[in-house]
Amino acid sequence: MLIGMERLDKRVDSRLPITPQILDKLISLLPSVCLSQYETLLFSGLFSLAYFGFFRIGELVVNKSLAHSHTLSLDDFSFSDNNVSINLKFSKTDQLGKGSLIIIPSINSHVCPVHLLKKYFIARPKTIGPAFIHFGGNYVTRYQFNAVLKKALNVANITSDNFQSHSFRIGAASQSSKMGFSDDEIQDFGRWESKAYKRYIRIPTLKLASQI
Repeated sequence: MLIGMERLDKRVDSRLPITPQILDKLISLLPSVCLSQYETLLFSGLFSLAYFGFFRIGELVVNKSLAHSHTLSLDDFSFSDNNVSINLKFSKTDQLGKGSLIIIPSINSHVCPVHLLKKYFIARPKTIGPAFIHFGGNYVTRYQFNAVLKKALNVANITSDNFQSHSFRIGAASQSSKMGFSDDEIQDFGRWESKAYKRYIRIPTLKLASQI
């Protein structure tokens, strides 16, 4: 019995990373995937932030089983000309709510998180609560995030089976390693408290995903 349980624990994680090339395709195709310009702004900001901020999906959107107080809210964001600062109050590795400040710089690209988030927040209804909401005020859920991701991948003619919300985080860690960032820097970027970050660095699958 114990041997069987050990085998289950060693199951291969087949999730593929979102690469910079795939992120570019996804955001470019959102206008043909989403039902409105507002939804395009919403999911463009979410996808870019998930990638460049190394975010877990539960930090960005509402999980029905958890209180939305653990997701990012409108007042957790502040902008300058060159970056966005995000006050992450809770995370998987910070259940006591010590918080961490995440600063993401702007980049010269149409997938720039600072640019996309600014556009989204200008359009967002001025209501308190979770940062990422539909125009009618309903919260974005994990299911909706994954549904739009799958639809955009399909429109891009990319098989979506091995892509999930965590693929953004896997892609960010893998791309950072490819770019030469140290293990300590990557661990800090992704707010990992243990060596678990090593499982997210997947250079071979990054190459595979880039060829899709």
